Amino acid sequence: MKKISILLFCLIGGLHGSAQVFIEMNAQGQDFKGSWTVYGSQNFNKSIPDEKLTGSKFWNEEWQLATLFAADSVLLGRLYVRYNLLNQEIHFKDLEGNEKVAAPDMLRVAVLHPGKDITKITTVFRNDLSDVVINNKPVKCYLEELNRDDYRLMKLHRKELMVMDARFGTEKKYELRDKLDYFIASNNRVVHLKKLSAENVLELLPRSAGLKPVIKEEGLSLKSEKDVVKLLKIYDGHIKKSTAGKAE
Repeated sequence: MKKISILLFCLIGGLHGSAQVFIEMNAQGQDFKGSWTVYGSQNFNKSIPDEKLTGSKFWNEEWQLATLFAADSVLLGRLYVRYNLLNQEIHFKDLEGNEKVAAPDMLRVAVLHPGKDITKITTVFRNDLSDVVINNKPVKCYLEELNRDDYRLMKLHRKELMVMDARFGTEKKYELRDKLDYFIASNNRVVHLKKLSAENVLELLPRSAGLKPVIKEEGLSLKSEKDVVKLLKIYDGHIKKSTAGKAE
């Protein structure tokens, strides 16, 4: 199996007051135990050891078995992985047990399994869809696929680095915070949802007027992942039934 090249640089959006910050992984960070350099306004430039960061960079600290695919569903192999939310990169252990970072232009889909049972799927991360755009800006990331119907709810889970004053401004505090964005994907088209709501979801579903009674009957607020996934499954059945009826 070819060694997947290491991606050394990443840009992460974060806020400290009005200051934008981004993070660069140092060249010795292949083992991911080193430090991170934070850049910002007022000539702020400081290397931060991992132990000074509050919060985890990973979606799950534990390594999980995954089936990995390149473009066009070409199988790359099965390896243990974990998803770095700060970098939006997937780490994997190669056959010698070395930790690597998968190049996103090679690794397009990661299918995670429970334990060693490859017949079951717990989570799917993918970057093989159309360009992901938030506020007219493209975002390089892996999206978590929350359902497998024709219209799918996709989640982008990121970590933002917050730089704050501590000890009356004499020290800096570095905290990783969760940031979530949601999308509706269909026919390789991905549309960002400003927030989970009935209005935002329904406007992206063609012929969705008939769903309003269903939403009321099921008591769906569509403000939660669970509610949206349930509606998309109902919608999938509704559309397929309608199409089958016309065909007859």
